[in-house]
Amino acid sequence: MKLLAEKIFTGKWRSFKIFKRLGDIILHSEKRFQEFDFFFDRTLTIKSYEGGFTELLARTDQWNISFQKRKHFLNIMIPKMAFEIITVNHTVLVLSDLASAEKIFFAKEQQWPEYVKANHKIII
Repeated sequence: MKLLAEKIFTGKWRSFKIFKRLGDIILHSEKRFQEFDFFFDRTLTIKSYEGGFTELLARTDQWNISFQKRKHFLNIMIPKMAFEIITVNHTVLVLSDLASAEKIFFAKEQQWPEYVKANHKIII
């Protein structure tokens, strides 16, 4: 059952916006985003892209999905990170970073360009 639940995460998820704790909204673009890549072998790679530079934030197989007090959590042991899973389906993932209280909106790699394009329409 646990592996079945984790299977929905498999693939690349790219952020398209962040809701900050104090209400600010940061819209991501083709040059600025975060990427969570859940491989079939359970390796999780987290990268940050900023203006042509890539920063590797984590590469680990030390992660799990837990269920506590009627909420799902993504727990990463090395390096220590924790997120509440607000929602996940075949195209969208929303995580709440427990350290910063930011809500990060991700889309699967295939649908991500559509969400970034929608961001451009908001800016204009």
